[in-house]
Parts: sequence; structure tokens; C-alpha cells
Amino acid sequence: MRLDRLAVPVLLALAPALHAADLDEIKKRGTIRFVAAADEDPRMFAHQGGANPGFERELAEGFAALHKLQLEPYAAKTYDDRIPAVQRGDGDVIIGIIETEERRKRVDFTAEVLPARHVVVTRKPAAPVATVDAFRALGKVGLLKGTTWAQAAMDAGLPAAAAISFDDRDKMIQALQSGAIEATVMSASDAVLQIQKDAALQAGVVVGAEAKAAWAVRKGDAALQKAIDEYLDNARKSGAWSRLVAKYFGPAALSVLGKR
Repeated sequence: MRLDRLAVPVLLALAPALHAADLDEIKKRGTIRFVAAADEDPRMFAHQGGANPGFERELAEGFAALHKLQLEPYAAKTYDDRIPAVQRGDGDVIIGIIETEERRKRVDFTAEVLPARHVVVTRKPAAPVATVDAFRALGKVGLLKGTTWAQAAMDAGLPAAAAISFDDRDKMIQALQSGAIEATVMSASDAVLQIQKDAALQAGVVVGAEAKAAWAVRKGDAALQKAIDEYLDNARKSGAWSRLVAKYFGPAALSVLGKR
């Protein structure tokens, strides 16, 4: 039977449902697969685990333990690959993903894990970028493909000619350190972690609208979404969330992330 052009999009739209694995099925399997980009900062999510496996991974391990599940990390090749990985059933939960209107059409988001503000990051001896107008006047700004970081920069009015795309976050930071680019844009939480590694980096003006970084699940995985929401709410009430913020983000957390 030959598929016409109209049938293909319909089948693609139905594909996520064919791989659905809501909470009951996950519990029967005994494992829950958390998706993170392959180059995710290990202080957020260390794919190999360890004594200090990262802020997001410690939260994920707590959820898995609560439901007597084994955590399995899944490394998406790029940030763009995270949502398709969940849609095709290679993973169950995406960590550290910023909610946007476009992404809500493809996955369902949980309660907030971290506030998400986007900041312009430069490196000394250059001065911090203090205004949006000054940001728009920059000539070379590194942007990470497939992220809200890049979208926030363009939404703030950065000229397309000034945007230099990168597939890898570490290479983008190296370009900033070498002077190949003047600045970049990243989430405030990632900026804090990068500043811990390189004290010459500095966060400047906020660009784009404030959003939230959360976890994401397949469309229709309502039981899993509800269970995660309850877990995250209890983590905040119990103080576990605050302890992890202090552990991984340090004293600069409140000033850059914003109080919650």
C-alpha cells in the first residue's frame, strides 16, 4: 500500500503514542530513562554518575529511588535531539529543558526545577554588557544551536550577521576564552556553573523573557508528569532543593538565579 503525502505527517504525529510508556509501564520495566545532552555540564547531570552526579541528576536519582526504579541515563547527541529521543521512546524524561510555546506542542512540561533567565556572558578584560542596546551592537556572539539561549539572543534583536553558531557548548566557551567571539548568551544557571570554572567570565544584562527550566515527558504521560510534579513540590518544601542549589551553585546562586 502506497502512502501519499498527507498520510506521512499523520503517521508521524501518531508515532509518539506508539512508544508511550507512562508511569505504570515504567514501573513494570523497573527502569526510568532520563535524557540529557551528551555534553551536559556534569555539575548538572553527570552521565557516569558518581559521588557528586550533578544538581539535576541528584533530583532524578531521588525520584527514581522514591518509585523503586533504576535510573538509566540517555545521552542525546545534541540539544536538538532531546525531544525526538523521548518521542521515539529512547527516553522517558528530559532534564534541564526550558519551556517554550513551541516545545509545549511536542512534549509536556513538569513544574519548575530552576528559574530560567538568559544572560549575556563576556570575559574579562572586556566589560560586562550592561544594556540590550550594547548587546545588539556586538559584532561576534556565539550561540548554541537548538537552545532557548540562541532564541533569546535573536529575540533581543541581535543582528543575524553577528551570530556565530556552535553545536557544542564547550567549544563555544573556548571561543569566548580565546577571543574568537565577544560574548555568548546562556541561562543564568549555566552561567553560574561556567563562572565557577573560569572566574574571568561575567554575567551581564538579561535578554528575553523570564521562563522556567523543567523536566519534560511525552505527550499523554499524565501519571508520570503528576508524580514528578508532586516530587518536585515536596523537594522544595523539605529543603532538599535548596540544599542541592547551595551544593552545586554556591553563594552566587541567589543573585544570579533569583530568589525562589
